[in-house]
Amino acid sequence: MKVHDFKTFCAKAVAGIGSLPDTVADRSIPIRLKRKAPAEHVERKRERRVRAEAAPLRERLAAWAGETEETLSALELAPLDELPDRAADIWEPLLGIARLAGEAWLGRARRAAVALSGRGALKDESAGVRLLADLRAVFAERQADKIASAALVSELTAIEESPWGEWHGKPLTQHGLAKLLKRYEIAPHTVRIGEATPKGYTLEQFKDAWIRLLPPSETATTPQPAWLSEKTADRNRNTTPSVAVANNGANPHGYGVVADVAVANGGTGLGDAKS
Repeated sequence: MKVHDFKTFCAKAVAGIGSLPDTVADRSIPIRLKRKAPAEHVERKRERRVRAEAAPLRERLAAWAGETEETLSALELAPLDELPDRAADIWEPLLGIARLAGEAWLGRARRAAVALSGRGALKDESAGVRLLADLRAVFAERQADKIASAALVSELTAIEESPWGEWHGKPLTQHGLAKLLKRYEIAPHTVRIGEATPKGYTLEQFKDAWIRLLPPSETATTPQPAWLSEKTADRNRNTTPSVAVANNGANPHGYGVVADVAVANGGTGLGDAKS
């Protein structure tokens, strides 16, 4: 008997409502859609017509891929520090294609990658990450280095925009909190708060998970503790944001707006893509 390797990879598009499972989401490039407004009009899709119109482009892309496969596979691109490891792996071939298309397209592709798959885009992707962000907000709001489990659960279930008040049909419990945090190797233990010694958590327990899984900066609803701000200040020094995100007033759903990703007419607007 012999072992044979079979190339089984193919690109896949998965559509749905809500969030993908974590194991799928962190291996995907998310494209978030908005419901069409009443005043917006779009042409209806007709499968047969789309296939016929796309056939020439498909043939050209296939021919180009065959000609450039060797060059593309040998490209060495500087990694994007703003992307987690899995996202960087997914985006590498796309960034390579953009590189072959020209520096202007590479700049656009890098900004799109950060907006769609950067660490900041992960804050609402899973219940665990959302929980860590809310816990960081509670510790920052209380300016405390230890909090009892009962108090933490009370604070979490009071956050209106978070799911903890109706977690699987009922408010999150202390046991449920401990179960969610177990995956991060965070467990409740006896803490001294004044004269009482309840079960609870210390700020020190969360530091590693916050640094690894949360964006360096958060919105006003999830303030960052001073120790974390100081720790990330050096890491982010002399850097500037590469993607513009609409402000909350004009963007209530928190969708990231990627700058200059649309094709510009006559090459207009490409001048800043090299920055």
